[in-house]
Amino acid sequence: MDAKLVQKMKKIRNVIFDLVGLTILLYMIAFIPLTIAGLQLRAWVNVACAVFVGVCVLLWLLLTFITADSIKKRITMGVTLLGIACFLWIFRFPLFIFCAAVPHKERVDTIDGKTFVGYEDNFWDKSIDYYEYKNFIVSGAKRIFSLYTVEEKPDGSIAYYDMDGNRIYHLQDLHEYRYVDELKE
Repeated sequence: MDAKLVQKMKKIRNVIFDLVGLTILLYMIAFIPLTIAGLQLRAWVNVACAVFVGVCVLLWLLLTFITADSIKKRITMGVTLLGIACFLWIFRFPLFIFCAAVPHKERVDTIDGKTFVGYEDNFWDKSIDYYEYKNFIVSGAKRIFSLYTVEEKPDGSIAYYDMDGNRIYHLQDLHEYRYVDELKE
């Protein structure tokens, strides 16, 4: 392989390594103060960061394999990559944890004139945990209330139900919402 090409690949590999570090650092710089303030990053931000870091790590490993100086280093990197692939294939548990941590669907709903961010969970029964909407990047960290069935009708209207199957017409119909002091006027 051409020496100039190898040097360019090594520079790209170092830039990728720096990008991963910078992304993790910025995520932690945002995460810690938000947590202290009682806020959280929205799900799409978490997924975007995780996917970006994962792709960058795979590219970094591939470039490290390609730019290895000796055959011994390439064999070591190849065995390492093969071991990681086998581990993820045989023990899919780390992937399951990642998939379970990501909500199936994030929705922004306006109920009684107030905007909430809802995270759907379809694991056993469909339920949606609602948090206070702040902006497109941040939401409240404290769960305000949960709805256990949401029915979207063909005309675009949405029917909400509590865990007992009672239709919810207003937020005041929810027992758990009546005791939330933060959003009451």
